[in-house]
Amino acid sequence: MSVLSILLFTFLRFFTPSTLTAFDRELWTTFANMNEVTAIAEGDTHIYIGTTRGIRRYDRYANRWISPLTTLDGLPHNRIRDLAYDPATGDLWVDTHAGEVVWLTRLESISLFVEKPPPPHPHLTVPPLYLPFGYHLDAPNWIRGNRNSYAITDIHIDTWRILWLGTYGLGVGRADMRTEELEFHRFGPLDENIKAMALDGETIWFGGGQSQSSASRGISRYHTGTEAWTYFESENTFEIHNIKVSTILPDSTDVWFGTPEGLVRFKRKTNRWLTYRISRRNWGHVTALARTPNRIWIGTLDGLAVYDPGVDSIRTVGGSERFTIYDLAVGPRNVWAGTEFGMFNCPLDDVTWTPVQDDLVRMPVNGLFADSSGVWATLESPSALVHLPASGGNWQRYPFSEVSGNRQVGMDADSAAVWLATDMGAFRFDIRRQQFRRYLPSDGLVDENVNSVLLQDGFVWFGTSIGASRYRWELDFFDSNH
Repeated sequence: MSVLSILLFTFLRFFTPSTLTAFDRELWTTFANMNEVTAIAEGDTHIYIGTTRGIRRYDRYANRWISPLTTLDGLPHNRIRDLAYDPATGDLWVDTHAGEVVWLTRLESISLFVEKPPPPHPHLTVPPLYLPFGYHLDAPNWIRGNRNSYAITDIHIDTWRILWLGTYGLGVGRADMRTEELEFHRFGPLDENIKAMALDGETIWFGGGQSQSSASRGISRYHTGTEAWTYFESENTFEIHNIKVSTILPDSTDVWFGTPEGLVRFKRKTNRWLTYRISRRNWGHVTALARTPNRIWIGTLDGLAVYDPGVDSIRTVGGSERFTIYDLAVGPRNVWAGTEFGMFNCPLDDVTWTPVQDDLVRMPVNGLFADSSGVWATLESPSALVHLPASGGNWQRYPFSEVSGNRQVGMDADSAAVWLATDMGAFRFDIRRQQFRRYLPSDGLVDENVNSVLLQDGFVWFGTSIGASRYRWELDFFDSNH
């Protein structure tokens, strides 16, 4: 091979144009359901787990999982068919549903120049293992649970005598061969079409519904400190009649979930689930929840209902039947309702609702947020973000055309900004500058169709139709506001 050929080969090897990583991996993290494992590969410093939603990476020396690789990093497709590590180059060959690429581990980038892949590791049989309670091996290729069975998709014993077991649904199993005790490492929310999120101490609840690629599976809880996921699946949680979730409301003793069939209650003390059905047409389809000292207000497609803890029952609010409730929010003195016929409010210690007497909010209100600084709302048409300061005065209007087609807009806010979830991306409204900024997949968002938003310290979470994105906004030095 000539010197020119060698130089050309080197150029193509390392500088072939690829799908460039346009986002900062230190600022953005993708949380998709990566529990359907397709392949396993061992590198010098990492274990790579191919899934139907990208590649998980386990740092062997730090003994922890690090950020996954997805199409945002340049993969042609998130559905991984096979993986192989080349010890000669230190690179990872990746076969996806849309073609093959190479992950250049030292440069942390994708190369489209693909040579012949490294030889695959030999297929092994499952050795004797102790499985978590409720699961058992059904050799040679299945793990049996209480009601479901999970295929074993790959097996690898690494050079440290750690066994990695790929499953289709339980994530990846990991066992030290000295103890033979298997533990499942699962990642991401069960339902990728995330409709609701709620902060609950050091945990975050995730709920949603079926997506284009999968049916509704259950409710997820993420511990922000340990980064562990807990799942409440239909096969193990018989009391939940409908696992599709539209809204979540934690309080000191319970966590409440709105579903298409009524109100679901999780009792913390007993870990018990209860379902309260609401009769009559669309009364059961809960769209929003709000907690006041003496009751829980329940917004539905067909009006308002209220849960009375004293008698442990739900009653509908007469006269509200013609109102579709899009959102509810609680402020220092009032609870607010956004409906298809405008804005209403009610004192916290009362049950009497009155329309807000301002022409600006006598139109469909599809998003709400309230705190001690005032009330924020989104108007469907003419589309705008509006604000009523706690100090009083008139509603202030900021044109915002991107909310015109949304049936419901997710909102969260602090003293500096209002964050909004729409089907045209995520937005931040800078309160001081009165400016909007849009976030798209090119910034790091996993999907443009955003259903919900949640602030958590220096992070903001976006629930989308194919998973969640977490953005560490406070460290974004390229943002003009920081």
